[in-house]
Amino acid sequence: MLLAGLAVGISTSGVGFGSFIFPPIIELMFNHYGFRGTFLILTAIISNFFVCGAMFRPLELQQRLIKYDRYC
Repeated sequence: MLLAGLAVGISTSGVGFGSFIFPPIIELMFNHYGFRGTFLILTAIISNFFVCGAMFRPLELQQRLIKYDRYC
């Protein structure tokens, strides 16, 4: 149970860190690559998020619970 809380804490802090660090990085990319280059880079980053999200699958325990709920 302690590890689950730690995992949630780390993931929650990652959202705040990303919100804090991304605007200066995007501004630097605008200055270096221009408008079009920056959006191409951001598109590539977001496309990786889509691929990672598509790879999520239900856990084995969750699948068992779903099967159990269907029979009840």
